[in-house]
Amino acid sequence: MINSNDGLKEIIRYCNNYPVIFTTGYTCRSAFNINDKDNHFYMLGSMGMASSIGAGIAMCSNNKVIIVDGDGSFLMNPSAQYTISSMKLSNIVHIVFDNSSYESTGGQDTNSNYFDLCKISISAGYEKAVIVNSLTLFTEEIKKSLESDNGPVLILCKTKNKAKNEIGRRVDISPELIYKRFSKFCKKQIVG
Repeated sequence: MINSNDGLKEIIRYCNNYPVIFTTGYTCRSAFNINDKDNHFYMLGSMGMASSIGAGIAMCSNNKVIIVDGDGSFLMNPSAQYTISSMKLSNIVHIVFDNSSYESTGGQDTNSNYFDLCKISISAGYEKAVIVNSLTLFTEEIKKSLESDNGPVLILCKTKNKAKNEIGRRVDISPELIYKRFSKFCKKQIVG
């Protein structure tokens, strides 16, 4: 298992030229605290909708779109995978941090241990789904996915829960500002 903050650092490092949608909860809080950037869209609520937002952006782009989900939000909206596949959105890299819990709402268990999320994604039509348990493998899969034309791709990363000192402050910029700067980034980078 890896520390999700280490995984987020790798995403931010390698995906700074792509739109990145971070799911709600500790994922967006951690990304914001690690390195806030204009290409980041932070889901402040609407659990399960990061993949739907990513699909909408990918429809308008020839470039990669990165979706960063948690296992709870991924399981909340599995139909988005079918939409992504049926629309042939080969430019999506869908990363799921799986710690088997709804960590930011109290640590309740998710059902991720009862389902093979990679098999679900493949059956939904994803071109590739891989599970990683180390930071080295995670980084390798990010690089491969960004270089490949075959997608959509799921990278399922097994993570451990955060220590209290790893959570960081809440996103303290308004949803309107998040939208405006992300939209500006997308207009410059995404279409074409």
